[in-house]
Amino acid sequence: MTIYSADFSSQPSGTPALSLSNGLGFYDVRVSGIADGTANICINNVHVDASTILQYYSGGSWVTATGIVATPGVEVCGNVPVSALQGTPLGGGDPPAAPEFPMGLPLAFVAVVALFLFVRTRWGVSGGKAGLSSAGPHGLQRKPLVAAF
Repeated sequence: MTIYSADFSSQPSGTPALSLSNGLGFYDVRVSGIADGTANICINNVHVDASTILQYYSGGSWVTATGIVATPGVEVCGNVPVSALQGTPLGGGDPPAAPEFPMGLPLAFVAVVALFLFVRTRWGVSGGKAGLSSAGPHGLQRKPLVAAF
C-alpha cells in the first residue's frame, strides 16, 4: 500500500466553491494498493477550532467526512472512503454561519396571525338575521372565543 499526500496552493480547478470559512486549504490524498474500507484523515493546522469540518470532493460536489473530531489549535480528523482517495481533493474549515433573522420579524408575523385568528373566531357572519342584540358592526355576530394560544 502506498499513501501520497500533497497541498494545493489554491482550490483545485473543476471543483465547485467550497463554502467554508477559516479555510485550512486544500489537500490531495491518494491511496494505492487498497480499494475498500475507510481511512481516517487528519489535517494538522493551528487554525482548527471546535466547529472545523473536513470535506472531500465526490460525484461533482463536496461531501462532509463522517466521524469528525476537531482538536482546537491542533488538528481535524474525519473518515473518508478509501475509494474516494484516488486523486480526490480534500478541504477543511468552518461551515458558514446560519442566517440570522431580525427578532422583530418573527414576532410581528406571530402577532398578525394571532390577530387574524382572534377576529376570525370571535366574529362570524350573522346569517342575515337582523335585529340580533349580539350583532356587531356590519351585520357580524359575536361568537365565543375558541382559539387558544
